[in-house]
Amino acid sequence: MHNSIQRSGGYVLDVGNEAWVKAQREVVIAIMIEKASAMEQLEEILSIEGVDMVDFGPCCYALSIGRPGQRNSPDIQRKERDMIELALKKGVHPRVEIGSFEQAKEYVDMGVRHFCIGFDLVVFYQWCQQQGEGMRRLLSDI
Repeated sequence: MHNSIQRSGGYVLDVGNEAWVKAQREVVIAIMIEKASAMEQLEEILSIEGVDMVDFGPCCYALSIGRPGQRNSPDIQRKERDMIELALKKGVHPRVEIGSFEQAKEYVDMGVRHFCIGFDLVVFYQWCQQQGEGMRRLLSDI
C-alpha cells in the first residue's frame, strides 16, 4: 500500500507531477535494522534495489532478542559491526549513531561515512542537567 498523501506530497495538488516524481527518485531510502529477523535476512535486505542506507538500532535489537537494556553488550555491538561490514561489502551505506565526534574514528576506519551525532532528547537532557547544576550551585551560594 502506498500513501501518496505524505510530506513529500506537498499540498496534494502536485502529487504525480514531474517535480513530485523527481523528488521520489532523489529521496534516500534508509532501513533501520532493529530486529533479529532483520539481521537474519540482512543480505536479502541489502540486495533490494533502491536501498541506500541501513542503520542499526541496538536498543530495539536487544529487545527483539529478549535482552532489554543490554544495547551496549559486546555481542550486540558485534551485531552492529556485522551489519556495517556486510553493508559496505554490498555497497549500501551504513549510518552509525554516536554521542560525540570522538566515537567516530573506529567507524571511519571501517569505512563508515554517515553519522548521527547525538539526538534531540539526549542533547536536551544533557543541556538541562548542565544548566540545572549550574543554577543549583549559583543559588546554593545565596
